[in-house]
Amino acid sequence: MWSQPRTLAEKNSARCFTCWNAMEDAGSSWSRRPTDRLYRNRTDALAFEALIEKRGVEIHLVKEGRVIGKDSRSQDKFMHDIHVAVAKHYVENLKEEVKKGMREKAEQGIYPGRAPIGYRNNSLTRSIDVDPEQASLINRTFELYASGNHSLASLW
Repeated sequence: MWSQPRTLAEKNSARCFTCWNAMEDAGSSWSRRPTDRLYRNRTDALAFEALIEKRGVEIHLVKEGRVIGKDSRSQDKFMHDIHVAVAKHYVENLKEEVKKGMREKAEQGIYPGRAPIGYRNNSLTRSIDVDPEQASLINRTFELYASGNHSLASLW
């Protein structure tokens, strides 16, 4: 998400970026989206920190009411660093929870994800079943490969 602004700043084409709450129409009311996208990608956050120090780039965080720049107050820089650390923790925790959920599904005999080619997901049993339309094609592909007369590339 931040690759284009980062590229502009690295080329000295941009000196200031504004992050705000994007608002979208949700019927009769308005809802707000989080502005922590910058914080979720630690690599981009660290790259922006380098651009702030080396090129004088500023990031205006409207939701937080802060400007992160070379001359920002230490309190603002500190809060920025905390947001980056919390976002890193969030991403790492999310990875752990997804892996745990997939492992638990596998232990219960539930295929943890979309069914591979030749199978289809069965929402009633929460398992995968052979796809009768593709089964013969997949079997034939394996037979041809096992014969030694075909490579994977020729069968694909």
